[in-house]
Amino acid sequence: MKIDRAREGIVSTWVYPNMTTPILSATETLTVAPVAPVTRAWSAEQAAFFAAVETGAGHIVLKAPAGSGKTTTIMEAVTRLADGNREILVVSFGREIKAEIAARVEKARLPGVYVSTLHSYGRRAVARAFPRARCDEGKTTTIADRLFGHEKGHKYIRALLAKGVEIAKNNLVSTFAQIDAALDAQGVELPEYVVRADFVRKVVTLVAASMEETATFDMTDMIWLPVVLGLPCPSYDMTFIDETQDLNACQLELALRAAGDTGRVIAVGDERQAIYGFRGAGGKASIARIVDGLKADVLRMTITYRCARSIVDVAAETVDHFVAAPGAPEGEVIRGEWNEIRPEVKGGDLVVSRSNAPLIREVMAMVASGRKACYLGRDAGKDLAKYAAKAKATTIADLVDWAEEQCAKDCARAEAKGIDSRRIVDRCDTVLALAQGAADVAEFFARIESFFVAERGEDTIAFSTTHQAKGLEADRVFVFADTYSPGRSEEDDNLWYVAVTRAKTSLYLCDGTVAKREGGRW
Repeated sequence: MKIDRAREGIVSTWVYPNMTTPILSATETLTVAPVAPVTRAWSAEQAAFFAAVETGAGHIVLKAPAGSGKTTTIMEAVTRLADGNREILVVSFGREIKAEIAARVEKARLPGVYVSTLHSYGRRAVARAFPRARCDEGKTTTIADRLFGHEKGHKYIRALLAKGVEIAKNNLVSTFAQIDAALDAQGVELPEYVVRADFVRKVVTLVAASMEETATFDMTDMIWLPVVLGLPCPSYDMTFIDETQDLNACQLELALRAAGDTGRVIAVGDERQAIYGFRGAGGKASIARIVDGLKADVLRMTITYRCARSIVDVAAETVDHFVAAPGAPEGEVIRGEWNEIRPEVKGGDLVVSRSNAPLIREVMAMVASGRKACYLGRDAGKDLAKYAAKAKATTIADLVDWAEEQCAKDCARAEAKGIDSRRIVDRCDTVLALAQGAADVAEFFARIESFFVAERGEDTIAFSTTHQAKGLEADRVFVFADTYSPGRSEEDDNLWYVAVTRAKTSLYLCDGTVAKREGGRW
């Protein structure tokens, strides 16, 4: 196998997995025999997918449900194709799944197989087109300061302008109407002193200026610039795209560039696990883009190797193409009041809710009683802290008053536009939950820093929203059932489906977790 350093730095991860500089020069050749695929019993659905990948010629969309062994199936297909005569790229958006796949490729020693995040893939295209460009996460605010810095109050909306530009880029929109709709879809609320039309016009101006400013680039530009400027990107014989439903419009278009004009696209995803619409993920539309735009063949896996039979029965009430694996245990589904079930929770368990506020109240109560508990979502904590900081409150009472007033205004505007306001209400309730009993504002922010963590410990009770729990699993999962509304909308059905399918053997469906409010206070 020849290691070609000219290929934008994308190399087989098993050659030098943890280094930034190759250990082989561009002219050196390394000969190695790939590890033979592990012999195991594959389902008829998996076998059909392997056959289509190995002998077919067109693009493929594989719809894979929760716990179906998606990554293992992808790796088996890649292993069967890795003969050294073709180049294969496995591309993902998240670093975690990229690291997992890269580790498997490294262990199997697969020739011609490359693994990359979308940011790394796009950054190489930007660096090649603009070799003197530097990464600057403050690019948008720098441009905004230059264009609007003289205006009164500008410094207070710079972060909002940057967020608006990011949303526009992720959705590949640039006109006033398109950006206005995208801001609404992702729930961007503006301070009352900001005129929305003026704000949207500024975002339009910043998007255009950002395209012209190529001396610097930020994280969003790594994906956006190659698409909107048509920058040359390396192409591959086969491109595997993971978690397709979670990619936004810009990410998906960049991923498709890797196939070039003649390469094949193998996209894996599940429209029923599409729960990131609020972040701009395409969901069903991303999968349809490949099916309709590329005329891809659609294959489906229906078997879950994670969930016990009784848990599958619960999930199948919402998602009918979901069955238990042969020989799966019966498992158990227990329904009851949270106050009665709470004593059963122990370290290693996962507690999942659609809303943040009920989780925060439970974490605080358990920590206060000396139990090990955490809230999964470091980034969510940072976002909440930024939101609460806007209040500029000096007392807890001021913070609570501000949160409730802001919630009322944001809900009124959302409802006037027909937008679901539950996320707005939950954010307010979360602030109130964290504020309850806090001595001062400093303690409020200290609670956010203390409770919100990135990873769970083995002996810790982990509390998580459905969005943070996606990709996780546990033997025992406790779902705050009364925070969900299956049947209300497709998004609600998807959230319920993702929540209950985190459980492997025991699923507890708990009611009585939504606290009652009196006069706006707990």
